Amino acid sequence: MTIFWLIVSFIFLFIELGNPGLFFFLSFACAAFVSFIVSLFFCSLFLQISVFLMSFLFFIFFLKIIVLPAINSTIYRSNTAALLGKTGVVIKDITEYQIGQIVVNGQVWSAHSSNKNLISIGTSVLVESIIGCHLVVREKVNFIES
Repeated sequence: MTIFWLIVSFIFLFIELGNPGLFFFLSFACAAFVSFIVSLFFCSLFLQISVFLMSFLFFIFFLKIIVLPAINSTIYRSNTAALLGKTGVVIKDITEYQIGQIVVNGQVWSAHSSNKNLISIGTSVLVESIIGCHLVVREKVNFIES
């Protein structure tokens, strides 16, 4: 029965490698490995199965409740959401009635003003939101301390 727990542990470990980030099969692999250790010292099948079930519950709790939230605590913004709060430069005037263009992170985007004011070419702007494929911007104010 000792080899059985070791084989089961490796099988679940390989299944986890095919499904990274879930930690479900890793819990089974860890529990089977603990049962393998117990089987080296005790021959009782009931004890080995009990240890497997209890250690599975422990590992599922430990990995899902404690480890997984700690790993996924950092949120990375991507695509257009990554543009929010970025600074750009106007390359085509933005008026109340006409959509202009800005450069943000080396990419040209269509933009309009959030307060409907004229924003001239060369002005630094701050991306406030995104509506469809247009950025909503406002003129960036630089405070200079005296």
